[in-house]
Amino acid sequence: MPTQGDNFKGKVNDLSLYDAEGWLRRDIWFFKYSVNNNKKFGYPTRFNTIILVDTDGKDYELNFSKPDLENKVCLGTPGRLKPWYKKKGFNDTRVNPDEIVYFVYTGNGREFLILTEAEYKSGIAERLLEG
Repeated sequence: MPTQGDNFKGKVNDLSLYDAEGWLRRDIWFFKYSVNNNKKFGYPTRFNTIILVDTDGKDYELNFSKPDLENKVCLGTPGRLKPWYKKKGFNDTRVNPDEIVYFVYTGNGREFLILTEAEYKSGIAERLLEG
């Protein structure tokens, strides 16, 4: 497992499918190399689970699915993060092709903060980990 404060990048992907409410479904690539030291970790892999905690303290438990490649794995269960996407102002019907999110390891089991790129750049992760 990573150590507390290790940062990972994710890329939001357009699944080109809509749910019954007209929401464009999406998943996230989770890149296995940490941003802060480019170290590769064995977690996560397909069939692992993760608990994502947003800046308001709400958590979302998700599964990693295929494909599972050397440098990245798919963070699946797209509908479970829909409330987070909506809260953060993501577009309902379009995914920006370069939409990046960040995951910061809390040091607590499988728990990571999930941050938009703007939140990550603001330094909020450090404040949340301290508090």
